[in-house]
Amino acid sequence: MVIIMAYIEVKTEETGTKLHFNAVSDRVTLPVCINIAVMTVVVAVVALLALVLPKPVNSEFEGRELSKMPAFSLKAILDGSFEKQFDAHYADTFPYRERMVELAAQYNSLKGFNDDDVSIHGTVPVVTDEPEDNTPSQQPPSSLPAVSDGSSSEESSAPQSSSAVAENPLQELDGEMKSGLFVIGDTAMSLFGTNGKEGQRYAKVITGYQEQFGSDVKIYNLVIPTQSEFNLPDKYKHLSGSQKANIDLIYASLGPTITPIRSAYDALAAHKSEYLYFRTDHHWTPLAAYYAYTGFCKDVGLTPVPLEKMTKGRKENFVGSLYRTTQEPKLKAHPDYMDYYLIPYETTCELYRRGARNTPLQTSLYAMKAGGSNTYSMFLSGDWPLFVIHSNAGTGRKIAVVKESFGNAFAPYLASHYDTVYVVDQRYFEKDFDQFVKDNGIKEVLFINNSFAANTTVQINWIKNLNYEKPWVKAAVSSSSSEAPSSSQPADAVFNLEDWFK
Repeated sequence: MVIIMAYIEVKTEETGTKLHFNAVSDRVTLPVCINIAVMTVVVAVVALLALVLPKPVNSEFEGRELSKMPAFSLKAILDGSFEKQFDAHYADTFPYRERMVELAAQYNSLKGFNDDDVSIHGTVPVVTDEPEDNTPSQQPPSSLPAVSDGSSSEESSAPQSSSAVAENPLQELDGEMKSGLFVIGDTAMSLFGTNGKEGQRYAKVITGYQEQFGSDVKIYNLVIPTQSEFNLPDKYKHLSGSQKANIDLIYASLGPTITPIRSAYDALAAHKSEYLYFRTDHHWTPLAAYYAYTGFCKDVGLTPVPLEKMTKGRKENFVGSLYRTTQEPKLKAHPDYMDYYLIPYETTCELYRRGARNTPLQTSLYAMKAGGSNTYSMFLSGDWPLFVIHSNAGTGRKIAVVKESFGNAFAPYLASHYDTVYVVDQRYFEKDFDQFVKDNGIKEVLFINNSFAANTTVQINWIKNLNYEKPWVKAAVSSSSSEAPSSSQPADAVFNLEDWFK
């Protein structure tokens, strides 16, 4: 094939300038033509597949909802938003994108050197032994004792000498938890660090509810230690602070009429060699929640239901949030399993979605078909503003459980002792909590949070603001809605999470 560019001469009338394009002759070989043709076909086929193949909605690997196809409108075309949203949608739904992202993570994991098969993702936290100045009188003078030094050269987050801590740029946490992710072998965990100030504020906020409710309502507080408290290897202990010391500080800072569930920590510590925490997910296992439940029973005067009286089952191949965050291939190569224990009582449940605070949707206590990255959502069908459990325990007692997601695996056990368990998610609850407790005749309230949540400003603010009815909810809910579940609920008001996992 010969391509010839003819000699062209242009003479402009105005200037008489001649523009010359020299004739060029070149020969394009057959292999080059084949290469161009093949690449053109590949690009065309991939583009066509991207248009016609079914579009994924969620990325299980990244744990997020993918960008949606934007709605076409003249306004969106003119202001450029349609093009931007379409680009994001196309990039998110590109054929085999999920697999390519995973391969990229595997490639990145091969870079550099891994000492002792250990890697750290994100920021390593710092713990100090300086509690807030306005320490309650019952609090011990040194609330966060130093953790023994380690020999590793990794960046340290443990309390050391005051001069060493002062030199660390992470010293000023501004009341916000700064958590790094520590990966060793096939296990990931969050490193713990705080100066104790937010833990004291957490205790103060809960004490404020006791003052608000008065002596008619009994308040309990349970702070859950996370995996790094028990499973971080000794040589790396200096990277994470003592959760036990922080939990003791919180309990010591509570008002005198609030019952701290101290036995929960003791029960977990006594069984720390067991499978209490997932390796690929930040939650605790149902077994760990059970041991904490036995500690709760001990401190409030109840008799726990023995494990052997519960129905045990197992879910395999659970790869959770820590894998999605770190994208460490060795975590996916060794997935978790989840043993669960069903209580020996009959239950009926309803949940309330965000924006529909007065519309109960009938559901079940356990979403038995939950699996994959959603395995932990088996309990309470995940996180909802309000989830109500009715059981045939026959005690006549009611309890409200204020929680974040760690409370999901814990709350079902309480249905063995309470006829009604109101599970309130502190992040999404849309009603006035004070009025809610009064309207439902609730006489017991449990605040249950993991140690990170109990030391995180935003979580504490959510708890503090539970009494503020969310104004945007009023506009979203019909005034004719009923507070209580009714047998006349329309069929589409029956919520079944099982359908989500088919």
